[in-house]
Amino acid sequence: MLLLLRILNKLNLLSFLNLTSGKVYNGVRYSIPLHGRTGLGLLGDFEPWMLSILRKLIPEVKGKVFVDVGMNIGQTMLAAKSVDSGLAYLGFEPNPSCVVILKRLVECNNIRDVKIIPAAVGASDGVSVLYRSKNQMDDGEATIIQHFRDTAGKEQLIVPTISTKTIQNIGLGKVGVIKIDVEGAEVDVVEAFMPIIEKDHPYVICEILPAYSNQNTFRIERQQRLVMAMKGAGYKIFRIETTGSLKPIDDIGVHDVLDDSNYLFVSDENIKTIESIFSRVTSVK
Repeated sequence: MLLLLRILNKLNLLSFLNLTSGKVYNGVRYSIPLHGRTGLGLLGDFEPWMLSILRKLIPEVKGKVFVDVGMNIGQTMLAAKSVDSGLAYLGFEPNPSCVVILKRLVECNNIRDVKIIPAAVGASDGVSVLYRSKNQMDDGEATIIQHFRDTAGKEQLIVPTISTKTIQNIGLGKVGVIKIDVEGAEVDVVEAFMPIIEKDHPYVICEILPAYSNQNTFRIERQQRLVMAMKGAGYKIFRIETTGSLKPIDDIGVHDVLDDSNYLFVSDENIKTIESIFSRVTSVK
């Protein structure tokens, strides 16, 4: 089936079709609805390090909410639900094309306890501009941060932004994990969620893309703000290696290694738990 889809895509025929394929995540088979090319990424290989992290963290947060900020087309949702189908899951995704796939994905597979909020997360309720590829509607690099990367030639969509205060008003429950993959808006999400972070002490899985050079002061300043905010809340930083093991670090710094873009922030009260469930974690002093 995957070969057929690739052939149809190469012939530019896939965009005219709505199909359903299948994919196994962590031993669980899911139906994958495709809306033209949108959703095709669900059939690719899922990041093994993420699945390794989820297998270890999710049992530790039973009864708590998993918050996914930047759902894209639901890769993390499927992986997390394959670990614990009863996990309470709250996701945010501002890209309307992705939201269509997410809703169909939930319906096709009868996935329970999932709430999808079609919005970005910010300091206040309002609207933002989402910059995405004109050729890839479910663009995984779409961003609401104008200067994070070159946005020339990108399609611009006006999308809603929701504040954590509003989220709390709809009844969030106690949060166990926050996963953040928002292409440059990480610090905005962390600052918006800080009241919840300080109250619930969730594990925070966050992608922070490299600054690449000292000249990229925009990225450097934003990542420094994020690190300071998390340290101020009593958190330690671990770099997630491609093997799924953790490396304790004091700062993110300036680097150019794309594989070193994923981090786990752990509150001081959870350090001992992390050291016990990750056999390759070095003790943090």
